[in-house]
Amino acid sequence: MDKNQIPFYGADGRSLGFRTLDTAERLVASGFEASYGRKKVLRAIWLNEEDGGNPVETHAPTGTRYSFIQILERGRCYALRRWSRRIAPEFHSRVQFPLAVALARGSTALEQIPRVIVGTIHSVKGGQADVVFLFPDLSAAGDAAYRSHGLRRDSVVRQFYVGTTRARHTLYICQKECSMAVEI
Repeated sequence: MDKNQIPFYGADGRSLGFRTLDTAERLVASGFEASYGRKKVLRAIWLNEEDGGNPVETHAPTGTRYSFIQILERGRCYALRRWSRRIAPEFHSRVQFPLAVALARGSTALEQIPRVIVGTIHSVKGGQADVVFLFPDLSAAGDAAYRSHGLRRDSVVRQFYVGTTRARHTLYICQKECSMAVEI
């Protein structure tokens, strides 16, 4: 929109097009309502309702709280940092990762499909990826099941079979980091 074109709204809030800045200023002088932006720049004009009421809400209601998404849409880092400091302690840890992503790469990065997914074999069951890195390390309970014989051991082996079949193209089997690991 051209800075010299001011939006003009009817009493019902419908757009009536645009007026030049000179015309808009004359309409305001003759009694039309106006909205001004920062630095007193004329932003919009409108007709009052028949009862003299204003069809356009020019200010947010007192006490309005903006959501994380609304703040992200504005793309203001200072607003995000301020918002993050005001989060209740029980939610603080939940917002740290999305906040870091939004500050580093912008709010649109949160809407993109992740390029790297880190998870357990259970969490990616049913999913596939072009490249999979499989770590053979086990928890203490998983190691106890793997060292036993019979159904418990077979369950751990089947689970790692599921992990190996998640790769569409390339499977990397990583080195074990501790003694509690499956021998692959």
